[in-house]
Amino acid sequence: MEDEEEDIFALNILDRYAARPEQLCDMCLAEFAISYTITSSNSNVGSDDDEEHEQTSGIIHLQNALGIMKKKTKKSVLRYSRKSKAKQPDEYYYSQLLLFLSWTDERTDLLQLPSYEDHYNTNIDAIEHNRSQLEHHADIIQMAVEQFESLGPPVHAFDEIAPLAEQQNECELVEQDEVDPALAILHPNEDVQQQSVPFELPVSNTVSSSIEIRPGVFESK
Repeated sequence: MEDEEEDIFALNILDRYAARPEQLCDMCLAEFAISYTITSSNSNVGSDDDEEHEQTSGIIHLQNALGIMKKKTKKSVLRYSRKSKAKQPDEYYYSQLLLFLSWTDERTDLLQLPSYEDHYNTNIDAIEHNRSQLEHHADIIQMAVEQFESLGPPVHAFDEIAPLAEQQNECELVEQDEVDPALAILHPNEDVQQQSVPFELPVSNTVSSSIEIRPGVFESK
């Protein structure tokens, strides 16, 4: 964009949902977000053929000339920041109203409510119905996430069946990273403290001798 550009406002999913066409007035925000995506189609409403094509292809025109969207072939996975009912009751009830109850204007329909909890309880049947359709096994998944965060990753069954074998495998992995000082001469580039290693030659019939070997040094005695 140019430095002097004044048109810097960007639409988000809330703006597009509020401008959805009349035929989607009963659809909640969560379903709208996972079902429709922005498209660059230039289809114009005018002829019967255009209207029939848009109905079959899932194209919708947003109100107030906010653009065109198209229904996805496969719905996306619904993900959003989950609030705690116990620790953040207002945020929890508001997020549920925002996502799973249809509305037209966020400011007048939601933000000015005297009590988010009361409005939630009044419309709990519609909210729970929409949640059940869009969040399959949501409670089980949330429980698994909380257990992972509090207890860490699950223990592999093999750790309990053969704990000694598992410990031995871990020890072997550690030993592979260690260099035997006696073999330091084979690793001249590694910072390993070199030590003298006595080495006895086999005794012959005529000469008895021993050689003390140091890396790079040979001395006879």
